[in-house]
Amino acid sequence: MAGASDVPVAIAVNLFALLRSHVRGTGCRVYIAAMKVRVEARNCLYYPDVVVTCDAETSTYKRLPQLMVAVLSDSTAAFDFPSETLRDRRPPKSRGVRGCD
Repeated sequence: MAGASDVPVAIAVNLFALLRSHVRGTGCRVYIAAMKVRVEARNCLYYPDVVVTCDAETSTYKRLPQLMVAVLSDSTAAFDFPSETLRDRRPPKSRGVRGCD
């Protein structure tokens, strides 16, 4: 979401707030924008707008997210998250990858 306009940022912040209150007390954590996710099968790092993870690892990236969310706009949807790429970016044990527009 680098250089994003105010609407996508507001959507990501609202999702973060909702998810954070939902996972409070569960041992899961919610991260926004700056947390990298490594998809080892593709040997790639991604910066989803919101990430939920329940593993205890501490590092500069997460390998086992439960959920990755990308807030899409007309200008980024086709480039950042076409449907086939969205499926490919899903780490093997995650519960979901979502694009929001």
